[in-house]
Amino acid sequence: MEIEAYEIDNTLRTHLETTLASYAGRLPLTYKVSSGDFIWEAARKNLQGLRPYSHAILNPPYKKINSASEHRLILRRVGIETVNLYTLSSR
Repeated sequence: MEIEAYEIDNTLRTHLETTLASYAGRLPLTYKVSSGDFIWEAARKNLQGLRPYSHAILNPPYKKINSASEHRLILRRVGIETVNLYTLSSR
């Protein structure tokens, strides 16, 4: 199993790396934890014609997306229209 995780919070990212390292010692898995923004990275890969993920597990905050925000514009470029991050994760 390969895990590519994104966490923008430095404290949570440290805990995530520790947790994944403990599993990697017992299970056949590799992992990478990035500090980037998953929405930007997934949209960028999609626009390049890449579909690197078979599954995505998201835990976004319930947060509105302003109609002129960068997140809204990049999502629109990949064909996703939504008004908040929470409903985006249920797609």
